Amino acid sequence: MTVTDPPPSFTLDELVQRVAEEVTRLGLPQPNGQVSAVPDGRTLRYYATLGLLDRPAEVRGRRAYYGPRHLLQAVAVKALQAEGLPLQEIQHRLAGRSDEELRQLTARPSATRFWRAAPAPAASAAAAVPPSPPEPVAMRLAPGLTLVIDPLRAPAPADLDAIRTAADALVAASRRLGLVPTEQELP
Repeated sequence: MTVTDPPPSFTLDELVQRVAEEVTRLGLPQPNGQVSAVPDGRTLRYYATLGLLDRPAEVRGRRAYYGPRHLLQAVAVKALQAEGLPLQEIQHRLAGRSDEELRQLTARPSATRFWRAAPAPAASAAAAVPPSPPEPVAMRLAPGLTLVIDPLRAPAPADLDAIRTAADALVAASRRLGLVPTEQELP
């Protein structure tokens, strides 16, 4: 029987530190503002309750010890979160993965890691300004009387004549009320 070195084991705090080192080394950004860049101990325990991390390799007294597989699992979670995946999807993707598959998952380039720098700003400030809403359609019926039509409901040019004819009664009533100048008052 040969004696082999036991696999490295570390406490929860040490696991947190090693995950932080790997996430930093791999440059895994977390684009979602709800996701922390590096998980803390509480988050890693939560991952274990979801099945994203195996149970601790060993428990001595009240202290749990973790191994290399736990490190691979935690970094794989952060790699998939960097791609924008929610934990539920990550659960499905990590279920039953071998250590080698987890290594490959964290080693592959992701779309989010490809863009390490922000894209260049727009060529001009005008490009960043949202388009202004369309102007209302204004139809002058008489001096001092203009019909304003919502641009989203603007009539076709052929319908403008029908509107003008229908508005003749409005123009006449407006003249009688002194709201628009009469023909004699016009310059």
